[in-house]
Amino acid sequence: MSRAQVVRALVAALAALVVLVFPRLVWADELRASVDANVIEVGQTVSLRLEGTTTSGDVGSVEPGPTPGFRVIGRSVMPTRMVSIVNGVRTDRSGVQATFTLLAERTGTFSLGPCSASFGGRIVRSGRAEVRVVARGQAPRRPEPQDPFAGLFGRRPAPSPHSNPFDFLDEPQAPPEPTVDPKLALPAPRGTTAFLHATVDKHAAVVGEQVTFSVYLYVEGSSREPQIGDVHEASAPAFLRKSLLENDNEAKHLGLAKVGDQIYEVKLVRRVALFPLKAGALPIAGMTLRIFRNASQRQRPESIRESETLEVVVSEPPTAGKIPGTSLGDVGDFTLRAEVAPREIPRGGAVAVNLTVEGYGNLPNRLPLPTVKGAEWLEPEVQEKLGAGPDDRYGGSRTFRYVVRLREPGAFSLGSVAFPYYSARHKKYETARADLGFVTVTNDGKAPPPADEKEQMLPGLPPPRGGLEGTTMETAKPISDKGGAWLLVFASPLAFVALSLGARAKDRFVATRRDRETSPDAELARRIAVADAAVKKGEPLAAVRAALTVLEQGALVKLGIAIRGASEGEKRTKLTEAGLDEADVTAWLEAFASAEARRYAPEPPTADEAREEVARAKALVNKAKKRKPAREDDA
Repeated sequence: MSRAQVVRALVAALAALVVLVFPRLVWADELRASVDANVIEVGQTVSLRLEGTTTSGDVGSVEPGPTPGFRVIGRSVMPTRMVSIVNGVRTDRSGVQATFTLLAERTGTFSLGPCSASFGGRIVRSGRAEVRVVARGQAPRRPEPQDPFAGLFGRRPAPSPHSNPFDFLDEPQAPPEPTVDPKLALPAPRGTTAFLHATVDKHAAVVGEQVTFSVYLYVEGSSREPQIGDVHEASAPAFLRKSLLENDNEAKHLGLAKVGDQIYEVKLVRRVALFPLKAGALPIAGMTLRIFRNASQRQRPESIRESETLEVVVSEPPTAGKIPGTSLGDVGDFTLRAEVAPREIPRGGAVAVNLTVEGYGNLPNRLPLPTVKGAEWLEPEVQEKLGAGPDDRYGGSRTFRYVVRLREPGAFSLGSVAFPYYSARHKKYETARADLGFVTVTNDGKAPPPADEKEQMLPGLPPPRGGLEGTTMETAKPISDKGGAWLLVFASPLAFVALSLGARAKDRFVATRRDRETSPDAELARRIAVADAAVKKGEPLAAVRAALTVLEQGALVKLGIAIRGASEGEKRTKLTEAGLDEADVTAWLEAFASAEARRYAPEPPTADEAREEVARAKALVNKAKKRKPAREDDA
């Protein structure tokens, strides 16, 4: 036996003796830190491993401590428990095993730690671990890990007779390669140091179906964390936009990815649910921001990063199997439940009806209500809890709280509420339905007066008389005996002529004013006034509707064409035939499309959006030169 083997045997025997004689001493609180590699390259990762045991109580917080030259990009903490019985003495131990993944950002020799852990409320610290970071290509090649099962399935070299069977314990272990996510891999970078990359989960959808739009920030692993500024969101005017992140101002670390042959850190900066508002090839513009190290680099043109411009082809849901009453854009998977209370009220009382739509997709802003004789539905109060759900599906619940007044006694069936929609996941139309049940109206209280009974101003007085009673009428004198009778005889022909001429003049005046008031120009002025009034009153939806009517009437008055109800292709043809150039035709079509999209959007337009639509419609109408009037059949 060699001298080294003798020393190892003595150390093992001494350790066993300590365990048998001083078990409590062996199980003292301890915390050990180690790294899986002592020399790595810039952009590579190193695992800082922490192991601790204690008999003082539970394990609390675990922290890696100072990590100069590195950035913590991952952590894994696992508590442990162990029971040991030595010489009849039981010892309960708590422990922790933690691994912190550190990304090397610059060259140099760095001391990591000390790490810390809370054992039973007491802070225990570990020693330090040193790691040397060298430039790319200068680190020693990591040896391949040995296969412990190689001897079972093949011949392995015979050991030397002078070799130590425990020499493999002294061999350096190869630190693992950085763990990368293959889903985030890209064939080549889109910029130096850092770049943006945008994706959508589908490139074909139906109107109202969710399209998940994501923007990722890739930062080269060998680069320091850059500063970000001047963020401009990706423009998608043909979509309704709903964020799927709790905070859009914080980038979420996703992991590491291979881009070409380099390692990049990947962060999620945007994840948005987009609901298309119309059919067609709808573009999604790129998101832009600036990447810089210091303020002097911020305004440089090369600091700008922009994601890709994407396109989604949107079509309308199929007509086969369509349920009557389905609105365009009602797409998702929903359920409907109802709560009605109380079930018995006095005449003239009210019932609370709560209708809750739950699910994922484009939740409706209103529900079709049943028609019940003698029932009055008041405007609802709407409450909602919406956000990101499983698989980044946008949804939640929207509750409509109605008050229903019932005026007549009896047992009333409130009917049921049915909300038809299109399920893009199941490729078919479905209906969310809720039965409202019966409500009993009792005859308690004072009955209301009939609707046709007039209120008496002075009740109790006798009715008015049609003539005098108890009087004697005197004999009237002949009209010829009165002096003014002959004057009336001669003046009546003249008065007849004057009245006839006055009636004719009045008819001509009324006809002229009626023609002026009902002329196309007067109607255009009236519609512009309605649009302006809606903007001033703060009624954005009414203002957008009025903007559409201004465009339709303006085309009739100024261009001599009737385009109400026409398709986009028919509108383009008529506007071109009216003499407009290509730029003006495009401006008119964009104004129609924008106003229609905001009018039928699930979310009502804002006051600024309504003001913009009205101003654009008025500007287009005022700019157009008046042409020949439209034919009466077109109008």
